[in-house]
Parts: sequence; structure tokens; C-alpha cells
Amino acid sequence: MGPSAETVVVGGLRIEPQAMQATLDGRPIQLTTYEFTLLRALAARAGHVLSREQLIDLVRGNAEEAFDRSIDVHISHLRQKLGDDPRSPRLLKTVRGVGYMLALAGE
Repeated sequence: MGPSAETVVVGGLRIEPQAMQATLDGRPIQLTTYEFTLLRALAARAGHVLSREQLIDLVRGNAEEAFDRSIDVHISHLRQKLGDDPRSPRLLKTVRGVGYMLALAGE
């Protein structure tokens, strides 16, 4: 298995690709496959801003998923599932005009 199969841990967030499981502070998070892949892409690059185009490329969305604003909807669903306040997110940050970033613990 390549590096993409390794567990990613960012603060209280733990992503286990082999089990297709994500937990936050030990609590399982129910995610769609697309949301899981998106969260894994962000977590693997925590602390780095990723543009919508980069995210679409990393998640390898199909044609319907590949339009810019669909990422915004998926990010909003992820925030809900992570219990992140959309007005003042602690985990999934929006970098205006650039894209999104999963904050490292303590940022």
C-alpha cells in the first residue's frame, strides 16, 4: 500500500483510509465517500491552502462534481459533520479568493 493508505492525524481528527473511517475526539463521523476523500486530501496537507481546482483534482471528482462551487457545498457539509461553526470555523478555514485549509492543532 502507498502513502495514501496511511492513517492521518491532525489534532483530534483521525482519518483511517483503509477502514474508510474518520473520528473527531474519538467520535465517529459519518461521511459520504466524496466527503471522506475531500477531508483526507485536506488533512494530508493540513496547514496548507488548497484551491478549489486542486481539491477537485485531488478528490478526482466526476464531471458533475467538478464544478467550482460543488466543493463549497461539500465543505459546508463537512463543517456540519465536524461540528465546526460556519461563521467562525476552527478546523476547515476558508482562505478568501484562494480556497480551503484544514487548520493544524493550535492555529
